[in-house]
Amino acid sequence: MKIVKSKVIAAVLATTLLYGTAMPVFASPLTTAQQAELETVQSQYDAIQQKMGEIDMEISLIADDITNIMIKIQENDSNIARIQSEIDAKVSEIAATQTRLLEKEEEYGDRLRAMYKQGNSGLLDTLLGAESFADFIARTDAIIQIAKLDRQMLDEIEAIKNELETQKAQMDASMAEVVALKEQNEASLKEFEGKQAEADVLMGQLEAEEAKIVSNLAMAELYYIGDNDDIINNSSSSDEAIQAAVNALRDIRGKIITSTTDQKVVDLIEKGKTILRQRESARQAEASKNNNSGSVNLSGTGGAVVSYAYKFLGVPYVWGGTTPSGFDCSGFTSYVYRHFGVSLPRTTGGQATMGTKVSYNDLKPGDLLFFGSGRISHVGIYVGGGNMIHSPRPGKSVNVISIKYFNFITARRIFNN
Repeated sequence: MKIVKSKVIAAVLATTLLYGTAMPVFASPLTTAQQAELETVQSQYDAIQQKMGEIDMEISLIADDITNIMIKIQENDSNIARIQSEIDAKVSEIAATQTRLLEKEEEYGDRLRAMYKQGNSGLLDTLLGAESFADFIARTDAIIQIAKLDRQMLDEIEAIKNELETQKAQMDASMAEVVALKEQNEASLKEFEGKQAEADVLMGQLEAEEAKIVSNLAMAELYYIGDNDDIINNSSSSDEAIQAAVNALRDIRGKIITSTTDQKVVDLIEKGKTILRQRESARQAEASKNNNSGSVNLSGTGGAVVSYAYKFLGVPYVWGGTTPSGFDCSGFTSYVYRHFGVSLPRTTGGQATMGTKVSYNDLKPGDLLFFGSGRISHVGIYVGGGNMIHSPRPGKSVNVISIKYFNFITARRIFNN
């Protein structure tokens, strides 16, 4: 693809006006052919991004489900550990009860053996040794009570043993229930990961197509730069021409999609500004003119949130990730806001209940954006200019992307300033 540029920029702008001002040279507008080519490639890019956005939404639904399952599995693991601890305690209690039971049984056995050695005559002697009929009755009652107490003691111990065995059975049942639930969750996780793999295959095909389109688009977008490149790099260009080129480049940034072309524009803007500052410094050594780049002004807490979020560009997506070693979508937003003292719920759906609801047309940097198909399944942070920063999906890293490719559901403002 041929990039059209002016062949000649005057080597020296010798002709001056009455007041000595150099004649400014300005960039040429796009030709009809260039505009048509740009529109064609941009249309192709929008179409592929639309498809990728739809698949991203499907993947985000799966990712959201997987996150919820992982949280449930963690809860089950905790419950399993707790129940196992209770079972261990009950086992110890059962062992202690069984020891007491053995001691009582031994004690009772000793008594039976003593009675056996004495034979029936021992009991008979006890009864016949009574001094009166009343004493005989009393001795009979005593023997009966001793036997009852022995039996009661054994019955109580046996009841305790049965109770503990019942509790252990209940604990075992609870353990089996939680383990079964964990197995069910892990099976679901495998199922979702299978769907994820299928979606990744399709996404890979789309990304290959996107790479081709982006390459073509990046070349076509150079038409926007036009002669501004030559004007800024020409040492003979007047201040007015350079400033006009810088302004023109600022204006076209909103039209540019590819990061490579955008970076080239940013570099040219910075170079033009540097040249103008150097010239001003040469004219007025005591003063320094600081020309801002025209980027989005991120003021207030919302802007601070965006600035902090940008620190994590490139951090990979990780299932259930909540740290800079790897984030999922809600893990990323919760980590960023935690830095500012705000504790957001762990899940995307939970975060959608925080703060104040704002409309699509009232978005400000720092707002939480929620997307999905049928239900909320993805969250990002609005950075301004129709873009958001987010942790997209497995295989991707934290990046900035236009929100027009996602199915917007709602937005929440955490900070009002």
